[in-house]
Amino acid sequence: MLFAITRSSYICAQCRYRVLRNVAPGLLRLSLATNSRRNNSTFLAGGAPGPKSKREDVSEDDYMDSLVDSFIESAFSNISLPRRPAPGIGKTDNQRSILQALPNTWEEAGVRPVVAKALLDTYPNTIRPTDIQKRILQGLKAGNSVAVRDLPGTGKSFAIATWVLGLERAVRWEPDRGSSSGLSPTTTAFILVPNADLGIQYYLMIKNLLLASSSQTVSSSIDSFVQLLHRRVDNPELQLNLLSEKPNPHIIIATPTAVLDIISDKSDSVNGLLDFSQATAFVLDEFDALIPRIHPSWFKGQPTLPPSIRVPPPISSTEILLDWVFKRRKREASTQEVKPVQPQLVLSSATLSTQRMTRFIQSSHPLWIGHEGVDSPSLYDLPKASHLLAIGDESSGIDRIVRAVADNIVHHAVAYDISSGFMRDAPIPRTGLWEAEYITKKLEELKLYELENAESSFRAKALKREGDSLALMPPESWDMSSSQAKRAGYPPHIAAGALQTLLEHDKWPRNAIAAISGEASVGAFIKECTKLRINARELTVDNWNRDTEKEGRIPIGRTDMLFDPKIRAYYKERNERDACRDETIVWVAASASVRGLDVPGVFHLYILHRLQKARDYTTCCGRVAKWPFPTLEKDIKDPRSFGGGVRRGVGKVVSLLLEDHVVPAAGLEASSSDHQVITNDGSDRANWSWLEEGLKVAKIGCHFQDYFGKAGEYPCGLEVGMDRRKFNS
Repeated sequence: MLFAITRSSYICAQCRYRVLRNVAPGLLRLSLATNSRRNNSTFLAGGAPGPKSKREDVSEDDYMDSLVDSFIESAFSNISLPRRPAPGIGKTDNQRSILQALPNTWEEAGVRPVVAKALLDTYPNTIRPTDIQKRILQGLKAGNSVAVRDLPGTGKSFAIATWVLGLERAVRWEPDRGSSSGLSPTTTAFILVPNADLGIQYYLMIKNLLLASSSQTVSSSIDSFVQLLHRRVDNPELQLNLLSEKPNPHIIIATPTAVLDIISDKSDSVNGLLDFSQATAFVLDEFDALIPRIHPSWFKGQPTLPPSIRVPPPISSTEILLDWVFKRRKREASTQEVKPVQPQLVLSSATLSTQRMTRFIQSSHPLWIGHEGVDSPSLYDLPKASHLLAIGDESSGIDRIVRAVADNIVHHAVAYDISSGFMRDAPIPRTGLWEAEYITKKLEELKLYELENAESSFRAKALKREGDSLALMPPESWDMSSSQAKRAGYPPHIAAGALQTLLEHDKWPRNAIAAISGEASVGAFIKECTKLRINARELTVDNWNRDTEKEGRIPIGRTDMLFDPKIRAYYKERNERDACRDETIVWVAASASVRGLDVPGVFHLYILHRLQKARDYTTCCGRVAKWPFPTLEKDIKDPRSFGGGVRRGVGKVVSLLLEDHVVPAAGLEASSSDHQVITNDGSDRANWSWLEEGLKVAKIGCHFQDYFGKAGEYPCGLEVGMDRRKFNS
């Protein structure tokens, strides 16, 4: 009836507006925002017309008709109706055939012979690609864009690097350069990474392959083929000077913010240093770290609020950059009266499903894969590159328990009483004995409990009763608190003291990783460790790769060296011989800073904060007990893989949970101690808190075991077999 009234020709525009305002003010606000005539181009777009008044190009009635359409669309947005597949998403029969006949060698997979030879010379133990590497290379070889999701450490980045290095060099028409043909080489591929260390790892990987080249020209001029851009440098001018001296390298590895710094610079000599016009590949590694808003949990407490008053997530620097790049490429092609060429897009993640990646691109940035809109046909010369081929977990679903970490890791959770210093096994139910259906049921019950007890829910209900609206309040005064939103890092002195107890229990392993919260200070934690005579260092590529031979470490990114029996035996003996307090090194990092890092030879991980999401646990676990690419036992047994007959070893991950029976200790008052510390008073809140920690890892196929007593006494390290009867995880 409402729709009939608003569409009637007997009602004026003002009355229609009043009807919508009185019946659904929240949806009206959304519709007004949707139908705004203001131009939404980024500040980098350039040349875009300014905002128009609606009276200049549309009548009042037409404007209200479009407003009603938006209102109707919003009203039905939450109804599950069958929809036809959006273009560019999913797999056609031809695409499915691409992934069926998998090759056995790097060359058969599509790696150029010269790159394959350099690969075998540099990484001699990497004889053939793994299953996921074959699928990635096959999809890219066929010309498709790909969305890849697989466990950490399966070699996704390695496969992407070999493919990018073998791409045909892009050229652009520049007759003024003096070339006989008028063509000059330019940048072919951009690899975007969320942190500087992953970029350095990529750079070293590609640099090693280039140094192994038989061409003296290539090996002597690495900077002409690959350059690295990031903000974590003392003098950014050095990067700009190198880019000016060696312009348009074949591959650019960068953090999005570093690229935005260059192209938004006011100086023409700086903002013109990068050429995106002819690039044929854009790689987005650790996709959900580059675009955090893709996770619904970004809203934290907001799901309990009406949709019309939720704070929209911020647009990431990656989105700003690529929107500008693809709009500029389209504008340049239009100026030249040619069709724009669609580059291949490579999306990779260990914690985000391929379905989520493809749906996000299609709904939020269809131009990236060559579509003007959801239902528009492709306008590009390379139709295959406009299709995102899902590789990895395309069969997984929300209600399924899918293992997300390697199966050679044992998981523990301990409770640390901040008043007495007593440590015990956390009273978490042993979810390893539960069926998947029961775990799913408990997860749903947990969601209902959090929804009913979220402070934001009570706040929203109170405001509704009072007839108030959060839209009239400044955003900073909105109450968005929840059990997850309030979590922050443990106080450094408490975390360091607990770490000392854990290290003593594990007999001081040679190398260990301490994962702290992103809100905590790495420097402050290291300072507290120093007071306890614990040698703690920040985990970065530069720190790890310094004095590797002297201190008995394999460089980051070279886990493949573990395939060599002599190297494996040497480091195994070295680590066992040096196992003492004075030789132990604790590498400190937050999960966001170590995404994608290949850290070899670490078998102990201590998580010193309450994790918000299971994906954070996956990221942390992906840094320990590394084995060259295969991460599941079934892959090791596969004769086509290259790890048969060698035991990967056993890793140990210990999660520290703070508990208290009286009052929080000093240092916790300002960090919402109610959610940092589990008050173990036997209440429903405490019981659900313990269960939440267990369900968080159970949903990704992991289960906590006892840490203290005989159950927690087992060897960790290289070539240590895991007793499956003992560890049901």
